[in-house]
Formats: sequence, structure tokens, C-alpha cells
Amino acid sequence: MRHSLSGSDWTVTGWYRNQWRFTRSMELDKMLIPAVPSIPGTVPGAIQADLLAAGLLDDPFVGMNSLRGEWVNNREWFCDKRFRVPQE
Repeated sequence: MRHSLSGSDWTVTGWYRNQWRFTRSMELDKMLIPAVPSIPGTVPGAIQADLLAAGLLDDPFVGMNSLRGEWVNNREWFCDKRFRVPQE
């Protein structure tokens, strides 16, 4: 049996480089907060499109807005989806 993982029921979270590897701050013993909190995402898709839909990125096709979005490439992005697999 095959299940499609495509859809708009994903979440996307952005982290500073390697920050996701640690669950707690060694200095403060607190949970680390991602650089970009979880937002709705779509697969297949693009992180930039998800950020644009969430209002976190200006339209890159207007003026020089594409330069303001260069930070997106300097994050590590995690795409998550919850689903159930039937026992059979």
C-alpha cells in the first residue's frame, strides 16, 4: 500500500546552522528556540513560497525584495508531517 506525502499539511521550521542539533542550551539549560518558528508548509513546494504565504518574506518579484530574502539560504529548514500508517 502506498501513501502520498504530498500536501499542505506540513510544517516548516528554520534553524541557525547546526542549532537544531542541540535540544538545550548548555549555558542556560533551556530549550532552544528556532530562528523561524513552525509555519504551515506544502510539499512539493518551496520554503520561500511558504514564508511568503506566512507573511515572513516580501514578494521577491517586487523591486529589490529578492535581496531581503537572502537570509533564507542561511538557515537549515526542517519539514515535518504527522501521519498514521495502518497496521496492515
